[in-house]
Amino acid sequence: MTALRAASSRRSPPPGAAAETAGAMVGLHAGRFAGNGGRWLYFLCGIAGTLMVASGLVLWTVKRRERLPDPTRPHVGFRVVERLNVAVIGGFPLGIACFFCANRLLPVTLHARADWEVHMLFIAWALAAAIAFVARPARVWPSLFAATGVLLVALPVYDVVATDRGLFAMLAIGDLMIAGIDATMALFGIAFLLLARRVARHRPAARRVRSACPAPAAMLEPAE
Repeated sequence: MTALRAASSRRSPPPGAAAETAGAMVGLHAGRFAGNGGRWLYFLCGIAGTLMVASGLVLWTVKRRERLPDPTRPHVGFRVVERLNVAVIGGFPLGIACFFCANRLLPVTLHARADWEVHMLFIAWALAAAIAFVARPARVWPSLFAATGVLLVALPVYDVVATDRGLFAMLAIGDLMIAGIDATMALFGIAFLLLARRVARHRPAARRVRSACPAPAAMLEPAE
């Protein structure tokens, strides 16, 4: 009896409401509530929502520029918002690509290696934001998209060449999770490269100039 009482006294207390909420949020974020099919659907819905927000921000700046008195010389507030869009929409994917590259290239013996992977994300993002604020957005957009595409395409190639866990090796042993990650990175890399090409070739349409309306007096003059 004494041993049982001692063992029960050493048991950890049940988790509180905060711990239960944190566990539920982590499970929701990681998609642990569903199987592989549900997780893919969850992932695609998240990508669709992200694209919707990003495209909405870009379209807002485009429409807002058209309403400015002089679209070629926007005010300071518009320039800040426009460059913030470039820094976030174009820079954050580049940071994610650098995070995955750091995961593969940093030495295994590096102290606090996991922290440095996160550091590389924010360093790349900060550099992209700095470039967005000093260069023209028309040049920064395709450059950031192209850099992200190159890095994402290079990741599965690196796995095939430098590791034994490449796409084809994982397919051979039936590890569809790792193979799916590499294939998804390759597809996203190609998509970013195509997007960079599309943006670089885009030419804004000429602004329409409304023709002056005839004067009311001229309109009321009787025809001869």
